[in-house]
Amino acid sequence: FFPAKILLFGEYAIVWDDRGVAVPYYGFKGQLAFADKTSLQTNPYLQQSHKALANLVQHIAQEGKEELNILWDIAALEQALDQGLYFDSSIPQGYGLGSSGALIAALYQQFALSKTNNWALLKQQFADTESHLHGKSSGIDPLVCYLQQPLMVQGNHITPISQTTSAQNNTPHQWFLLDTQQPRQTAPLVQQFLQKL
Repeated sequence: FFPAKILLFGEYAIVWDDRGVAVPYYGFKGQLAFADKTSLQTNPYLQQSHKALANLVQHIAQEGKEELNILWDIAALEQALDQGLYFDSSIPQGYGLGSSGALIAALYQQFALSKTNNWALLKQQFADTESHLHGKSSGIDPLVCYLQQPLMVQGNHITPISQTTSAQNNTPHQWFLLDTQQPRQTAPLVQQFLQKL
């Protein structure tokens, strides 16, 4: 499985290579899974997930290696879709927790024919693929979900960081989320940010 992520600071600004810090968040997670045809026809969640995945796979197939800088196993992706591939996720969508980042990380792990250990290149590859979902992506969400490592990022300068501890009692800080009950779409907010910038 791949965890959600929390961006502690740098929201949207990281799209312009400004600094940001992101940490994996294990309170939510997602993984690729298969559903039978009956379930795909009757379960709205599975239908939505399968359809979104099919649209993304179509984009990957159309753009190819030249645009996305990743050599994908398109035949295996399409075969998996025919067998009922979907993304089984507890990560809420529209809350900035990296639901699409975890999806991209899972697809890369399973269907990328060649993988890289160069984090800057991997971040760019993830950004190119995730941009289809958000209009523009920094690639940091899928990178944190894939590596499952807290990172400080500024452009292509990526530094792993350890979980910080409290100076008072030397215990790890605990991250928590406060649910605003207000989901939103990322793409329009990124577009508004870019226009104002």
